[in-house]
Amino acid sequence: MVKSDLLHRRLDWLSLAGNKKIKSICECSLLVLKLHIQFFSSNCTLKHRAKKESLLSKRYIYFGIILLCSLCAATVTAKELKIGFVNAVKVMEQAPQVSAANTRLEREFEPRQREIANGQREIKASEDKLNKDGAIMSEAQSRDLSRDIINKKRDLKRQQDEFREDYNIRRSEELDKLQKQIIEVIQAVAKEQSYDLILSDGVVWASDSIDMTDQVLKRLGATRSSTTTTPAPATKPSTRPATPPREPTE
Repeated sequence: MVKSDLLHRRLDWLSLAGNKKIKSICECSLLVLKLHIQFFSSNCTLKHRAKKESLLSKRYIYFGIILLCSLCAATVTAKELKIGFVNAVKVMEQAPQVSAANTRLEREFEPRQREIANGQREIKASEDKLNKDGAIMSEAQSRDLSRDIINKKRDLKRQQDEFREDYNIRRSEELDKLQKQIIEVIQAVAKEQSYDLILSDGVVWASDSIDMTDQVLKRLGATRSSTTTTPAPATKPSTRPATPPREPTE
């Protein structure tokens, strides 16, 4: 009765899915299984061992028929689904919103990057002076310059840590915004074209016939164009592909 219960559960699931054709196939399989169980229970105690072996073989045949019907039902269900695939890596490389996010971050943190670079140059100049003139300096001068270098290095490290922390926070904010925009576009395309399921990360291979990545990129490009209110200044076109917001360079 365990197999019968399992088949009942499968029927309950299929009933919720509303697939009458699959449900009918499984109902017939369930009826065959029930008749066989009743027949086997009433006769196995009256027959000799050879008869039992024959009935046991028939039982395996019936179970094989039920398994085949279940596989057919699963195949019918798969054919009725409209499945799409989106290459997330390609979207994050080519979406115009990614390039715009990089530009915003670079513009926002450029002054702090310059300040850190200036601090590094000052420290290097002081170290060069100490190495070059340390032998002719008085002990007090050499000591003061060494302390000054240590203090500058400490301040520079604090600036770098704060810069990295602030940059990563802003980068995460931009990534969250990008992911939300991309998901909204994918959902819009899926609803318009009546997709039942959209796959993305974790897919080893997908046929070009279900790949909707270019459609998503086209929609993202149209969305970016519609949200741009002022024309961008003329610049030399970049040959470098867009990438997700980058880590800060110190």
